[in-house]
Amino acid sequence: MNLISRFDIIIVHYGQVITMWDPSWLKSRSFWIEASTLLLFMAFIITVALVKPTISTDQEIVTSTPLPTTISFFYIETDPSIATSWIVKSNTADVGSHEIIAVFNHGTGTLPTGSLSPDGNLIALLISDSDDNSNLVGKLWLLRTDGSYFQPASHDPCSWFTWRQDSQALALFDMIEPSQGITAKNRIIKLNLITRETSLIIEESAEVEIKPLGWASGGKEFVYLSFSASGRWSVFSLKEESGSRIERFSLPETDLLRNAWLSPSGGYLLMDVFRNDNALLVLSSLDGTRHVEIASVGLGLFTTPPAFTAIWSPDGQRILINQPSTSQSGTTWKTYELKGLAGIPIDLGIVEPNHYLRPLEWSPDGKWISMAELPFPHARIYIKELTQNDRLQLLLEKRTNQATWLGWSP
Repeated sequence: MNLISRFDIIIVHYGQVITMWDPSWLKSRSFWIEASTLLLFMAFIITVALVKPTISTDQEIVTSTPLPTTISFFYIETDPSIATSWIVKSNTADVGSHEIIAVFNHGTGTLPTGSLSPDGNLIALLISDSDDNSNLVGKLWLLRTDGSYFQPASHDPCSWFTWRQDSQALALFDMIEPSQGITAKNRIIKLNLITRETSLIIEESAEVEIKPLGWASGGKEFVYLSFSASGRWSVFSLKEESGSRIERFSLPETDLLRNAWLSPSGGYLLMDVFRNDNALLVLSSLDGTRHVEIASVGLGLFTTPPAFTAIWSPDGQRILINQPSTSQSGTTWKTYELKGLAGIPIDLGIVEPNHYLRPLEWSPDGKWISMAELPFPHARIYIKELTQNDRLQLLLEKRTNQATWLGWSP
């Protein structure tokens, strides 16, 4: 555009400027198009200069609502008549779907057990070759969750095991049978999965009852319970680096310990004790400075009240409690907050007569739980979203109703 050209001529004479003007250019269509474009451009520049400094940098970013998270889980389906088990993978979006990860044989009448590693990459399985279903001792096998590796982890027999929090080690508990002058001993050993070497954690005479619990302090110490000759249970932690053993606290001699659960971090201990014709669920800090009774069941119609079952939330801040009734006609599940607030009871739906539901594991996101309906052999497994009313039954491919939970995938 050349607006100067619209002026006919500019004459300079002795410092004077004489302009000869022809107004006919105002009537041209091209002038108004060019002028309008220029004005709009200038208006845009002025608006940006005035408005831009006032725009907040902390504007809320609008995002779409995230879809519900689908979580995978693993379980074992067993057909005892042919002594065969299948490792199965499924998910919360479709419990009817399944993927067979591995198939293996074992002792007739035995039911293999196992658990998923904290990082979700390995499954540890306790498999027995014995045909005696009362024999709970077996050997530990490791299976990758993609099915690419299935090998014995240790040749040492064991009856119990647990994962370390970093998934790089396992603790195995077994009893050395007496032979050739060697007395029977209880032994807890550590299996290092990086080096495949084993090392002794604790060894006690078989006359001393031991209940192993798990690791604390990020895997630096191991916690276990020991029943002394004086008739009381004591909580010990063993520091692996130094080998020093610390007695944390002891229960009164009148307390009969029935079960115990260590929190995920190892900082708290939940104990089911029988005291003065009552079953009590006692929460204690590992150092023994805090003891809180969070549930109790009276003697009722039975010589011994039914046992509690409890599971910790992944963050270690909540406990889900299965509190049995004295009549065994039903169960009440509730949550307990470490801050001291009891949660609302959880409705689990109808349970078959003379059956009960046992909680198994909390999902890593804290939104799902798994449970088993007992007694054996009708070990049906369910999963339940805590915010929903219905529980979902895992439909077993072999329809044997014998299954074992392995774990939620993180």
